[in-house]
Amino acid sequence: MAAAESLASRKKVVVLGSGLLYDVPLAELAELFEDVVLIDIFHMPAVRRTGAKYTNVRLLAHDLTGGDLPENDADLVVSANLLTQLPFIPRRFADESEGFAQAIMAHHLEQLSSVRATTCLISEVEHLVCAGNQVIERIDPLYGISLGEPDREWFWDIAPHPELHRQYDTRYRVIAKIG
Repeated sequence: MAAAESLASRKKVVVLGSGLLYDVPLAELAELFEDVVLIDIFHMPAVRRTGAKYTNVRLLAHDLTGGDLPENDADLVVSANLLTQLPFIPRRFADESEGFAQAIMAHHLEQLSSVRATTCLISEVEHLVCAGNQVIERIDPLYGISLGEPDREWFWDIAPHPELHRQYDTRYRVIAKIG
């Protein structure tokens, strides 16, 4: 919200990877902006119902794994926990290399840097498997891509035990970069 509130012009915000709206403050965005565009590959019925409550919210089903970004006339473009999800589907169904994952994420970052709008990238940068306060394993979901210094950073307890494992917790280190 800091990126949105800092803008002089608030005509349009585009949220890439809006998902189930867990990470999207939709009511606040709808209040601040004339036009709110939520973009994801598919919008679940609950998201469609929520979006329909606002006259200035549009849902756009669009594959963000390649090509140009739609809605390129925004004042703010938010990539909402999308970056590391982009290679997920192709890697799941095909025996692709880490190079493919890096390329698809690098393309997304290039697209974000090419827009005239202010951008806000929100992404996990590290997955931690923990036993209490002890880190057992660190996983790089970015396959070596560096996002530089964040404007904000926090931890997300994505799966406390026993959700995925009876002993271990899964935490994500998440960053936000405003550009």
